[in-house]
Amino acid sequence: MDEKPRESSKSLLSSISPIIEKKIDVVLKRSIRWITMFLFILINMTMMIDTGLFSSASTKIKEALIIDDKKFGLFGSCNHCGRILGTIIFMFIFNLFNRKNLLLIALYLNSLSIFVFTITSIVPILFIARIMNGFCATFGFIYFPIWIDQFGIQAKKTVMMSLIQMASPLGMVLGYTINTFLGSNRWKITLLIESICLFCFVSIIILIPKKYFSKKLCFKQHFDGVES
Repeated sequence: MDEKPRESSKSLLSSISPIIEKKIDVVLKRSIRWITMFLFILINMTMMIDTGLFSSASTKIKEALIIDDKKFGLFGSCNHCGRILGTIIFMFIFNLFNRKNLLLIALYLNSLSIFVFTITSIVPILFIARIMNGFCATFGFIYFPIWIDQFGIQAKKTVMMSLIQMASPLGMVLGYTINTFLGSNRWKITLLIESICLFCFVSIIILIPKKYFSKKLCFKQHFDGVES
């Protein structure tokens, strides 16, 4: 008499179990994508802190490096030249290499280029660092919107794209704000904070599975067609 209820309960559990597993899988994938998105926002914002700082602490930076307005203007030009060069180069290598590895290398070098300003005052080296800063930041600026298009949650793509675009001006405002609180004399400390924060945020990306950066498969293919 007891065998039939047991068999029916086992049958019910076996039919419910795949549904529960599928739901958990969807929630997990959704959470990872939101975490990745949040990291991209933080990285995008952090990379722009020095832009706000260079504008607000220009006088003290010129005094510390013993440069005139023309040379200081070149710092800004070098950064944009780096971005132009980076855009041209990444156009060709974007689909040739693993995107996650490219992102990690570019952003780590970006962090290093900022750190250089805290340890030396040799102007030629700083010019190279600014070019490298713009060059390496380009991959993030290009890839973040592409990632949203491929892996973003379908119903939230507009929100995600808006947030990633808002991160850049927020980073500049943050640069102004930090400089206001610390003072222009401590501009190197602001850059050190930026470099360390960027390094930490980028390091977290290592923990995210490579499938969330696949260059061959978009979200619907890679995640079994389950959208959430």
